[in-house]
Amino acid sequence: MTRKRTILAGICGMVLLGGMAVWLTRPAEPAYEGKPVSVWLEELYTRPLPVHGSHSPFDPAWIALRKIGTNAIPTLVDMLSTRELSVKTKSILWLRKHNLISNRIKTPDERHARAFLGFQVLGTDLAASAVAEVGRLVQDEDKTVREAAVGVLADIGGRNSETIRVLIKALQDPVGEVRLSAVFSIHKLCLGRKLEVLPILSDAELRQQVVAALAKAIKDSDAGVKEISGWILGAIDPKGAKEAGVK
Repeated sequence: MTRKRTILAGICGMVLLGGMAVWLTRPAEPAYEGKPVSVWLEELYTRPLPVHGSHSPFDPAWIALRKIGTNAIPTLVDMLSTRELSVKTKSILWLRKHNLISNRIKTPDERHARAFLGFQVLGTDLAASAVAEVGRLVQDEDKTVREAAVGVLADIGGRNSETIRVLIKALQDPVGEVRLSAVFSIHKLCLGRKLEVLPILSDAELRQQVVAALAKAIKDSDAGVKEISGWILGAIDPKGAKEAGVK
């Protein structure tokens, strides 16, 4: 066995043991009709999307997750807070490819995606109590956790000033993907489908804070952040957007 393979085998072994330890020490997930949260999430996540591009609220997995309700929040927060380690991710994928671990052991990105979907299903009516915990994850040291948490806030935080202020702060994150997630979330909470300004911005102080943040964001180094910030600013403050050079 070459040195490279020896090192890989050692890393995979540590990941396997670590994954088993984490798996065994996680708190038991709440269940509905004998299936835990993660199983219902997997069923919904892997279901082919219909033509309109979103999961149906009549899907059995959707209904099950809604039935579990707020009891699912600890599991979803645990998934969302999984930190990324490139070596760990590669090892999980390698071990899974060779049928050495269960497909139920997910990479951090996979866990984030399923948590995101779970929070979407719960929505503001069932997941509002998780806003504080998810808001804390926006400050996590792991950029992938921050990015996922910012996206989730738009689905569970509701259209309120505190959620938007957290997102404004996230626009200053050093990582472009996090800033992009933040500006998408601001778009979702402040503008309607036809780019109409929503009532949340009738608060003059909050509106001013959003405009000021977007005026900075249109100069962002990330092209996506610049473009979407321009759209939002143009809808909220057309005159200011024009003066700032937004086309």
